[in-house]
Amino acid sequence: SATLYSSYERPEARTAALLLLIVAVLGLLYLLVVFTVDRDLAFIFVRLRFGVITASYLTFFVFALQYTGSNWLTARKSGLILIVPLLIQIVLWTYPDGFFAEWTLVRSNGYSRERITFSIGYYFHWIYSLLFYFSGVAMLVNYAAKVDSERRKLITLLVIGIIVSLVTGSTTFAIGPAPGFRVTPLGASVCGLCIAWAVNRQRVFRLLPVAYDVIFQSMRDAVLVLDNFGLVSEMNQAAHAIWGAAADQFTGQPVGQLLPDVVPLLSDPPADQSGIELKIVRTDKTVYYHATAHPLAHRMQRSGWLVILRNITGRKSADEELRRAYQRYDELVRNVPAMVYIFRMRSDGSFVFDFVSDRCQEMNGYLPAELYQNADLALLQIMPEHRAEHLARIRQSAARLTPFRSEVLKNIDGKLCWRQYFSTPQRADDGCVVWHGIELDITDRKEAENKALELMLERERSEILLRFIRDASHEFRTPLTNIKTSLYLIERQDDAEKRRYKFSRIEQDVDRITELVNDLQTMARLDSHYAYTATRFDLLHTLQQICSPVRLKAETKNISFECIFPDQALIVSGDENDLQRALWEVIENAIRFSPEGGVAKIEMVQTGTKVNISIQDTGPGMDEETQRHIFERFYRKDEAHTTVGFGLGLPIAKKVIETHGGTILVESAPGAGATFKITLPLAE
Repeated sequence: SATLYSSYERPEARTAALLLLIVAVLGLLYLLVVFTVDRDLAFIFVRLRFGVITASYLTFFVFALQYTGSNWLTARKSGLILIVPLLIQIVLWTYPDGFFAEWTLVRSNGYSRERITFSIGYYFHWIYSLLFYFSGVAMLVNYAAKVDSERRKLITLLVIGIIVSLVTGSTTFAIGPAPGFRVTPLGASVCGLCIAWAVNRQRVFRLLPVAYDVIFQSMRDAVLVLDNFGLVSEMNQAAHAIWGAAADQFTGQPVGQLLPDVVPLLSDPPADQSGIELKIVRTDKTVYYHATAHPLAHRMQRSGWLVILRNITGRKSADEELRRAYQRYDELVRNVPAMVYIFRMRSDGSFVFDFVSDRCQEMNGYLPAELYQNADLALLQIMPEHRAEHLARIRQSAARLTPFRSEVLKNIDGKLCWRQYFSTPQRADDGCVVWHGIELDITDRKEAENKALELMLERERSEILLRFIRDASHEFRTPLTNIKTSLYLIERQDDAEKRRYKFSRIEQDVDRITELVNDLQTMARLDSHYAYTATRFDLLHTLQQICSPVRLKAETKNISFECIFPDQALIVSGDENDLQRALWEVIENAIRFSPEGGVAKIEMVQTGTKVNISIQDTGPGMDEETQRHIFERFYRKDEAHTTVGFGLGLPIAKKVIETHGGTILVESAPGAGATFKITLPLAE
């Protein structure tokens, strides 16, 4: 069991396992001789026994070399060592008389005993084996003086076993040639027991010593082993790297020569082992270390110190860079024309400020400490009409983790000021949402924007008014001129039929003026906070009512008028008259611009919760410039106003449709006609 166990351990343990196996074979060969009756067979066992003895001292010597860590044994030396054992084996098996002067087997009481007289070959074998045994013992004893007491005990146990084996083996000379039992197997058994005991009970071949040594030498931290007097006993490779070639000179010297600042740690170590910071100046750079001292104790008594130096140069550089970054950040926060803040929303929905820059007092009239205690102070300054939307934006940003943007009007000490917020949220480990952002004073910008907007609106109003006066003058002048001319002719016309015709023309011009006035009134109503009383009605029925008179108008121009409607009713909610007017303007526009013999097509379909209406004509079409302005009021592509209309029909339709939650757009190209697409929501 010891052999199998030790074979899993270090290299010297495998050699020891082989040695245990040799001891077992040696004892077995002694027993075989005792119980063998045949002389020739017994003599074979005897010669095998001496071959095993030769292997034992060679194996022990190799074990001692491996255990003490010696690299003395090389391939060439191994070959030289094996010369004598090989010669001995040759003599044993080819010329036994050179080893045994006399060998006989005597039977007594059922057992066989040997009568032996040795010749010179045996004595040469014995001296050679003693040389290797004593060399191995000397190496172990020398090694025991350098190790700790626990390992020293284990080595002593091994040496005792070897000495017992040597002493019992030497009794061969005392017994002489007389037949009798040999005590050599007993000594070998004692030796084997000592080795087995050390392997199984004391674990002399355990991996920990090797592991400790590997760990010690491979540690990135520099480690110095001091004795109880503060003298340097050993350094690892990392420590050697600090002082280079001069490191070996410090072995046995006081640690104060290397690290004067460490001496106070040995005399009065801190209870928390926090250590100290050291600065070691090299020729090329300065290196910082964190030094700690740890007492080494054996049986409750301090036997030395372990000083560990951890390189913190990188951390120091990072700390310095972080300090400079904080300094730059602090300067930036102080100089930026805004209040910098870190805002947190807890899991219960409450708010708290984690950080507020000093500009808070200048911008909001509060000290940062006041906002730390009560974050609601910042919200209470926001005007009520902006506060709800501001909070809604905060909660939306928290839910989606999207950037927060808000512009609010605040009452700060009785003065109305505009503030703009920019911040980016992130979710903290505790589940809270944290915003890092700034608050800007945009009061001056808002005032400038309002002034610019007022100027723009005033300019737009002036342009609209001028365009209206120009277009209205043109549109009104034509029918008024016609009326005036007709009246002049009526006064001078005696023919009743011609007088009736002129009166008819006057009525048409009056109707045209009335229509234009109605359009202007409708546009004015839509611009004046247009609101309607919603009712539920069938949009399909409304569209069918529009199509009846439009079809007659299309027939007068020989236009093919096609309507594609669904079978079921499509109920919408809104002002039926206004929607009917809007649809009429778009459909009538398609008939107006379609040439004679052209095609006009109306299609109505339901898509989900919406109704889509498509109005298509084969008119001249529109370029992109016209499409951009087609829904602008008073817009007329032909400056000569040769086409009928006042430029208000499509703007009225767009205003009504969008007020009812719908959309209208146009798709067209020159020479390809136009398609107006209207979308309206169905009633719930």
